[in-house]
Amino acid sequence: MPKAVRVLFVTPRFSDGGGERIWLNLLQNLDRSRFKPSLAFFEHIQSHFLGEIPGDVPVHDLAKRRRFVLDWLRISIGLAKVIRRESPDVVVSLLHTWGIVLHLARVISRRRFAIVINEHIHVSGSLRSLREKKPLASLPSRWVHRYCYRHADLIIPVAHDVARDLASNYGAKPDRIRVIYNGIDLDGIRRMASETVDHPWFDGGPPASPPIIIGIGRLSDQKGFAFLIRAFRDLVRRRPAKLVIIGEGDKRQDLEALIRSLGLDRDVALLGRQANPYKYLARSSVFVLSSVGEALPTVLLEAMALGVPIVSTRCPCGPEELLENGKYGVLVPVADETALADGILKVLEGSALRRGFAETGRARAETFRLRPMVEAYEQCIEALACP
Repeated sequence: MPKAVRVLFVTPRFSDGGGERIWLNLLQNLDRSRFKPSLAFFEHIQSHFLGEIPGDVPVHDLAKRRRFVLDWLRISIGLAKVIRRESPDVVVSLLHTWGIVLHLARVISRRRFAIVINEHIHVSGSLRSLREKKPLASLPSRWVHRYCYRHADLIIPVAHDVARDLASNYGAKPDRIRVIYNGIDLDGIRRMASETVDHPWFDGGPPASPPIIIGIGRLSDQKGFAFLIRAFRDLVRRRPAKLVIIGEGDKRQDLEALIRSLGLDRDVALLGRQANPYKYLARSSVFVLSSVGEALPTVLLEAMALGVPIVSTRCPCGPEELLENGKYGVLVPVADETALADGILKVLEGSALRRGFAETGRARAETFRLRPMVEAYEQCIEALACP
């Protein structure tokens, strides 16, 4: 019987994001007769997903204590120790700007293994945002990305637009790129969606009365929730509605202050992290993705799977690719609060449009089932371990 491929998944943080959800699905579903997975992360942020990691997966928390610029050497040494302990044939990396750590850890560990970069962000958009916030920190980032992509054995972006960005701007070799779309556990999502919700705004719908608009994601600038809240202010001037945002992050206080300043305390609820966001999503009238940047937002697939109509920004990249330029949901410009409010109103007041998006969305989600995604990763990992 062939020896199982040892594969180590490495990520800077393990929280409740879409990328982590995909990795959790991989850890749970890789064929154990062919693969022996393990996981290492530099820090975790109160993730519900940690409790869902299978018991046979070794988990290594490298416990980042300080800013990366002050802690990178300790983390690199810690990762090298993990590599020596796990002896991986393949390392799958979700490292972004920290990618250089993996290459340093390989040198320190004196072990040979194939490197796969699994890219869940639109890199140019992410670095543009980094330059605006931290100009000095962003200076080496472009070089780090180019180095990591050029020295990877395989790059797996989650969308074709991400692949084009990597090849055009960061020197990624096209023959080492394979796009694998995110897959979702449709049956599991629908099962969790049927659980009861203990919140006064949800009355067993949809449709709830007044209708509920929902956003899901990390409370960060990237997710654009400030735009969504201001768009919602414009919306409720025209009709009653409620807004629910699920997620946690460093912008919570700013968003709470914005809600108070706009007098929306009774109409907007920040519900924080939820172990089961699907029961809220399924009972909402419209899902809104207000992001300024994405790659392939899994939450759009989850909304379609539950038949919830979508309004999304045309952010780079992913929404246009998933929604096929408006076939499966309303697309609006990034950071345009008026257009976002108009798009939500269009869906709320168009019953035929809502029904159409619900039906076509469910059918679209069927093409993103979990098993084909897992099999595609298995094929890539196996090929690298057995040249």
